[in-house]
Amino acid sequence: MNAPAPLRARRWVSEENVLAEMERLSDLSMATVAEYAVQAKDAAQAEAEYKRLAAVTKLRAQARTRGEGGRVSAAQAEIEADADPVVAGAYMDRLCTAAAADAAKEALRSIRANQEALRTAAASARDGVNGPGWKGTR
Repeated sequence: MNAPAPLRARRWVSEENVLAEMERLSDLSMATVAEYAVQAKDAAQAEAEYKRLAAVTKLRAQARTRGEGGRVSAAQAEIEADADPVVAGAYMDRLCTAAAADAAKEALRSIRANQEALRTAAASARDGVNGPGWKGTR
């Protein structure tokens, strides 16, 4: 049988590179947090405006009487509100602003995961680990 090839010692990451990348991600994280703060507020305002417009439209529809003194049902008022172009536009704005805020939140989660991986890489570099799957000794 052939003896396994000797492990080649190599440094797969340098502590300096890890620290530089962590600093870059930290700056990116702060900028993304600032973006998210604005986007979350915009999303909340868009949702409130949509709900306000939908409620006003439903109440107007319900206040309207149908022939012979009958009132518009709640279900019919809901349908009319959903079909109203102003309400539909507000709903679209609500969805778009919420999507932008969600994207920023996901970007923050990704940055956090990368920072955690870099911390592990920095610890490995400090401890002299020579790459993924390394089984040698120091």
